[in-house]
Amino acid sequence: MMHRKLWVVVMAAVLGLAAGGAAVAAPFGSDIRQGEWTGKTSQGRKLIFDVLQTDKKGLVVQPTELVFDMTCSSTGTQFTAGFIFIGFQAKVGTDGSFRFHFYDELFGVLSFGGTLGRTKGSGTELAAVPGMTRDLGSETCSSGSVTWQANAPTGSPASADSSLTYRITLTRDVSGHINESITRG
Repeated sequence: MMHRKLWVVVMAAVLGLAAGGAAVAAPFGSDIRQGEWTGKTSQGRKLIFDVLQTDKKGLVVQPTELVFDMTCSSTGTQFTAGFIFIGFQAKVGTDGSFRFHFYDELFGVLSFGGTLGRTKGSGTELAAVPGMTRDLGSETCSSGSVTWQANAPTGSPASADSSLTYRITLTRDVSGHINESITRG
């Protein structure tokens, strides 16, 4: 009987490899390193996010600081915006994927998503905010679609980006209310 069970396990492993064993190697949520992940975007800007295990949602990504080079549609004005998040999170799927999406009709939209492996991750992000020209016309200031690469925690904490034109802080309290603040520099 023991010999038969071993044979079944060996055959399952062989069939798994024959069927493209790479699917077996996909990360599971528990394999993804927790802590403060840091990386760079295709614009050369930094990003910081936390990966944490929660009681209610399981493994989540909490965006901390996402920095974008923005260009406005009508005036061509360019600036660097750092978005700071407090109290936001996105669930990490069993395949390591996540998507964070924030929309407010007055604020604009911010999207941040990707896939995490055990120690490396990659994805895309986008920020778009409404703007007003000097002659009271409207315009959109956007980063366009930006790609990113990040690494799992290394032990040394990341520092905030000091080259920002604007720092936008979004804070969600326990009741779900969101406060927005914008500071220059």
